[in-house]
Amino acid sequence: MSLVAARLDNKREVELKDLLAQRKAADKMKEVKESGAITAASSSDVAVTQQCGNQYVEHFEKKDALGVLGFEIASLRDIDPVAGTFGCSMLLSFFKVVPDLHDHPTGSVKGFKERWDTLIQINENALANGAGIDSFDYWRNHLVHCVGQTEIRGLMRVLYWAKGRFSEDLELHDFPYDAQSLSVQVRSMIGGINYELIPIKEWTLFKFELEHPEYHIYKPPMCVRISEGGHKTKHRVIVSAFVQRKPWFFVLNVMMLLGGLTTMSFLTFGIDADDLGAKASISLTLILTVVAFRFVVADTMPKLVYSTMLDKYINTNYVFLAIVVCENALAKVESSFRTALDCSIALLWIIFNACFFVRASAFQREMAQRLESLTGDVYAAETEATQALHAPEDEAHPVRGVPVSGTGTGLRRMPAIPLQRRVSWRVM
Repeated sequence: MSLVAARLDNKREVELKDLLAQRKAADKMKEVKESGAITAASSSDVAVTQQCGNQYVEHFEKKDALGVLGFEIASLRDIDPVAGTFGCSMLLSFFKVVPDLHDHPTGSVKGFKERWDTLIQINENALANGAGIDSFDYWRNHLVHCVGQTEIRGLMRVLYWAKGRFSEDLELHDFPYDAQSLSVQVRSMIGGINYELIPIKEWTLFKFELEHPEYHIYKPPMCVRISEGGHKTKHRVIVSAFVQRKPWFFVLNVMMLLGGLTTMSFLTFGIDADDLGAKASISLTLILTVVAFRFVVADTMPKLVYSTMLDKYINTNYVFLAIVVCENALAKVESSFRTALDCSIALLWIIFNACFFVRASAFQREMAQRLESLTGDVYAAETEATQALHAPEDEAHPVRGVPVSGTGTGLRRMPAIPLQRRVSWRVM
């Protein structure tokens, strides 16, 4: 995964350079404004900045504008695809304009918590997919007067720490090569009032450098807004972290060991045809060994009602062992035919393993590339979904389900967000 890490670092470096360039341009425009001399060259920069900030200015002019949402994920833990839950700790940022603080200096405002509680009642019920919230606590406030480079006087940022378990539609058809999307959803209906929420890219990030023993975590997390159940005003802001399982534990400790046992059964082809007892003894012993091995590793595998990629590989091993037993029973068949049969079985076994692992490796690389490229698609989808929510009634886009994430790109469906094309082929 060194190549993946390098690409992600390069992408982050480019984003940081762009952000620094935008800030320098904003400072320059501010100086030009103060001097009262806006040249033709600088006027184009002003237009760009105004276009980026207009959505926030217009947003906070509305009566029930709770504001831009920021998500800082601190930890991901206890990912349980079978139960469809995962643990997460995160810092949530809520923004709201407080008119009488227009002239207050930037920074923390003492005693604001009691006032905030009277303005809006935010609790764990705002988290739409919470499956057991351990804590949802007010942390601190910060008067910022701006969103990014857009000045909005009186804009207050209030931060909450949230910790608990969240539900998610997770699939394991491609286990152990599966990828998952772990999302936290914040609903717009808070305290009986339907607020309008807008996510912001710059404040959607991992608060710390996260590592997981079983999954590779892709950066940065994605934040989008969707309509809720086709409703024109109710909506949700969803932040998603994409993870891909590290399959080598199962490849080394299950697939290779099991494949080695099946390969050993081909040793019976070299035993004299008249010694049927020795052939049958070896074959049946290996079958019992494979069955016992399956029970031993059962605790490390998900218990599902459908077959995963690993189940298909194990079942194929059973099939080849059964073929070897049948071959042993053909001891009295002409030697030339039996030799051709033995070679065919061995060749078929080699071809199966070669195809399986080559396609599995290609599938894993394809998935990694798609997860890396999701950033641009997600924010493009955010723009489309936001435009659909604000479109006039006769021009509103129909809510439709499209693939988003899950196993092997996943089948969990969200409305009106064409994030990424699904990898259409399977390993088997």
